[in-house]
Amino acid sequence: MQQTKPNKRRIYCLHGKRSLRKNSANEVVASFETPEKDRLNIIIRAYNDGITFRYEFPEGKGNFTVTDELTSYVVPDSAVRWLQKFDLSNENIYNKMNADEEQRNWSYPALFQATDSSCWYLVHEADVNRDYCATKLSNLNKKNSYKVTLPGAHEGEGEALPTISLPWKSPWRVIILGQLSDIVESTWWKMYPPHQSLKILTGSNRDSFHGTIGRITTAPGIIKQLRNLQI
Repeated sequence: MQQTKPNKRRIYCLHGKRSLRKNSANEVVASFETPEKDRLNIIIRAYNDGITFRYEFPEGKGNFTVTDELTSYVVPDSAVRWLQKFDLSNENIYNKMNADEEQRNWSYPALFQATDSSCWYLVHEADVNRDYCATKLSNLNKKNSYKVTLPGAHEGEGEALPTISLPWKSPWRVIILGQLSDIVESTWWKMYPPHQSLKILTGSNRDSFHGTIGRITTAPGIIKQLRNLQI
């Protein structure tokens, strides 16, 4: 485990909630090594309103096909959740569920409310580029465990499974935490990667997050809160 270090960024934006966005976190890198001296890093950043992590193969050469990712989010049975059934268009309706009522594939983002009703958390991904694939969540194997799942062979165009070239870093796995206002106002996760800031602010990442507001049709009270917060 490396020593914790600060990670700060500032970018000016033409679109979005703020013209100046600040990104301030504490970062730590956990390193693992096989008997053959192959290294894997997990880069973890903690914010006041969330946490993000990614995987890194910092050394080596060659191309490899990724066949699975084992990242999973275990959610208490008592958590209320707003989830969208997986669809390639990412335009399905969000449904409110009071427990693990259904097992299937789900789209991002996924919104959960803890037993303590003041605490919310939203699961998403960031910095998805041509070096990897977009993913989905699945609790098919275990009701309360939402696993990051790669595309199926019939989903999308081209090869479903990603081919990576070492050295390599994965997309960020994102969890935004806090009150509902903290989640809506949060901007740090949109600053990945910094050299594509304008694309992030105007592209599909923005749509997938804010699209949640319009599609949680089974919870009018929540819609009102979200709409008030986004003004």
